[in-house]
Amino acid sequence: MTRKLNQVRNSFYVYLPREWCDEHRLDKDSEVSLERTQDGALHVTPSVLTPKETAPLAIAINRQHRDDLSNLLVGAYIVG
Repeated sequence: MTRKLNQVRNSFYVYLPREWCDEHRLDKDSEVSLERTQDGALHVTPSVLTPKETAPLAIAINRQHRDDLSNLLVGAYIVG
């Protein structure tokens, strides 16, 4: 994705994509953090990251398969 630079007096600015702002629940007074990387790029992140919506997880384990519980929990954690 590319954006054109805009200028007001001695400052430059870019518009952030609306979809990205909506996804992170950003509005007019929200803040973003800018981090300059070693290669000179700018990394833009919301100042307050909003947690992803999660659904409850139910795992049915019987005594015969309880050793698999740790694998199921790790898998659920990785998936999110």
